[in-house]
Amino acid sequence: MANALQPEYMNGPQIILLTWMFITFSILVFLFRKGKKALSIFPDIDSTEVIYRDRRASGWSDRTWLTRISGANRVLDVVVTDKELWLKTNVLFAGVGSHSDLIHKLSLSKITGIQQNNKRVQITFKSPIGNRKQFTIITKKPTEFVEAMQRNDKD
Repeated sequence: MANALQPEYMNGPQIILLTWMFITFSILVFLFRKGKKALSIFPDIDSTEVIYRDRRASGWSDRTWLTRISGANRVLDVVVTDKELWLKTNVLFAGVGSHSDLIHKLSLSKITGIQQNNKRVQITFKSPIGNRKQFTIITKKPTEFVEAMQRNDKD
């Protein structure tokens, strides 16, 4: 006989499962919205001339100790266009990436230094408010990346 206070079609495990599904869905919607907002600075990639691209790069920002330890592992999309360097990620990680200082659309003229050490490439640039900032990326083809950056720097 069913409990008079609880409907017959719902039991404890089903309520827990539905609650878990609702929370998971809410988190995914939140991450999606934050990610869309963070990625809104980038135009459609088909509308630009791509010189270099690595969709599975890793990296971190050197802004604080927390951003150094909370980097991205094989989810960064590093794009060098004819005029800019883009550092971004997919939509679900973009909100977190923006808080970790890993979402950037930089004019190549703002980049003040590139230093390669094996697969690691450290990029130094001037932020929009004039501060010196730095991030490190690990890319599959670091020499091609550096050459693409230097080639565009000379143009």
